[in-house]
Amino acid sequence: MGETGSAIDHLRQLLDSASGETVSVATLRIDPVWDPLRGDPRFQALLAKYADRLPATALSDARHD
Repeated sequence: MGETGSAIDHLRQLLDSASGETVSVATLRIDPVWDPLRGDPRFQALLAKYADRLPATALSDARHD
């Protein structure tokens, strides 16, 4: 859509919140919908920053074990 900066800002907000269920680094890495952003260094930095974060479902499962 040509709004790379805006998309990356929105993704950062989602990843900063507890909404790992909505979007996760794993999904961002493999879902072809994000292909237009892959070449952007800001997108790559976002993936690197949140690489070790578990999705909300994994955190919830770990708390119940």
